[in-house]
Amino acid sequence: MFGWQQAYKVPKQQLQVIQLIARLIGQVALI
Repeated sequence: MFGWQQAYKVPKQQLQVIQLIARLIGQVALI
């Protein structure tokens, strides 16, 4: 629950960066 609250407080810009990193990790995992 605490993790969810923290994620909710994260700014939109930071969330986009996290999504970008997650996509990069996904691409590396595919290779």
